Amino acid sequence: MIAGLPPHVKETLIHNGLYYTIGGEHFFEHVNEAITFSLEKLQQDKFDNLQSLRLS
Repeated sequence: MIAGLPPHVKETLIHNGLYYTIGGEHFFEHVNEAITFSLEKLQQDKFDNLQSLRLS
């Protein structure tokens, strides 16, 4: 998760391709957005793991 980058830094990452390597979905304007995304992802991963255990 990357949050709060100044626009010129984000532009540099886009220009050199690192932004796309990391994935645009991992960049956030504010820390709160990054934390919310992370918590939702953890919950989904936990649910997916429980589901796969049940199917085994």
